Amino acid sequence: MKKRFSKLMAIVMVFALIVAFAAIPASAYTAIRGTSTTFNKYLILDENAKVPDVTFTYTITPGVAVAARAPGTNGAEDKGTVAILAGIGTPSVGSAVFKGTGTNPDVPVTTEISGVTLETGKGHVDKTVTIDFSEITFSEPGIYRYVLTEQENAYKGISYDITNNNNKTRFLDVYVNDSDGVLSVGNYVLHKTATEIEPNNTSGSNAYSGTEKSVGFVNEFESANLEFGKEVIGNQGSKDKYFKFTLAITNAQPNTEYNLVRDADATIAANAATKTDYNGKPNPTSFTTDANGAATVEFYLHDGQYITVKDLPYGSSYSVTEDEEDYFKREGIQENVATHNSAIHTGAISGTMTDANVYTGFTNERNGIIPAGVLLTVAPFAIGLLLFGALAIFFIARKKKRAEEE
Repeated sequence: MKKRFSKLMAIVMVFALIVAFAAIPASAYTAIRGTSTTFNKYLILDENAKVPDVTFTYTITPGVAVAARAPGTNGAEDKGTVAILAGIGTPSVGSAVFKGTGTNPDVPVTTEISGVTLETGKGHVDKTVTIDFSEITFSEPGIYRYVLTEQENAYKGISYDITNNNNKTRFLDVYVNDSDGVLSVGNYVLHKTATEIEPNNTSGSNAYSGTEKSVGFVNEFESANLEFGKEVIGNQGSKDKYFKFTLAITNAQPNTEYNLVRDADATIAANAATKTDYNGKPNPTSFTTDANGAATVEFYLHDGQYITVKDLPYGSSYSVTEDEEDYFKREGIQENVATHNSAIHTGAISGTMTDANVYTGFTNERNGIIPAGVLLTVAPFAIGLLLFGALAIFFIARKKKRAEEE
């Protein structure tokens, strides 16, 4: 009896499920797959700087559904809003890959990108990133919202999204429209905040203000140059003597080549004032950091020579030292010298790179004192010459006067 009752209950449950599913109306639409859209990635950097080897990645996830608001809710002028649906599935999104190949020869003449006015001396490079919806299926019309987020990477000196208060998030609305019972993707709109949408804007063309729309992400690679040099002063200072400098860089970008501007000899030439073991030493034009972002480089400079390290990222550290010689050494270049690159080189010889180029170096001085005995030795001869000259003038004048009297 119990077994028969159990079978009967099972049949009833199955029948109830069939009825329940039959009560759910089937969609009147044939489902469609999405297509694809793109956004721009801009990277601002110093004009003619080396483009950094950096990759920016993104995630995209379904957004939050927003219920419609009836007209007049917030006053007579309130037109209300349409419902926003949470996105379906997870589209695939590409990356923005920048690769440095030297300096950037194509700095655009445009002074503004995505609402940002570029400072003098700044340029930009850009990439186009694709979001692929081809694996996403839409079965109903509506506005589907997704959240697009730029991931912060470990590359030093990058400021993220300077057009949106460093907010690395965007909202992407996908407009799926009904056209005589047939679904189509009408538009993809990228914007900065989770804005509401008024009715009659279902095409997406007028749903967002100009300041609300977004073309993508604008980042800036912030870097500065380090320049150091050598000046020699004093009555016994040798202008062609080479001094050995050591540059230590830490906390820069790992495994990265940094370019140098060398206003100095490529190879050290022998001379009587320079240590013999410096002969033939090279002055490099670049160096590469190790896996920790560190590097140590040696240079050999004489009076009036300079080295410039290009594009050290903000936050990296430097130290410039000079080997001791029989000269009085001072940090900075301050006395009796012209500026180099229109800058006075009195900056610190060690520190952290921030928002300004660093100009520094060393001044070496050597003076000799003229011995007092030299004056005593020379003086009698000088006096004799003066007396001889005076006597000669006297006798010539006397002879001339006698000739006139005769």
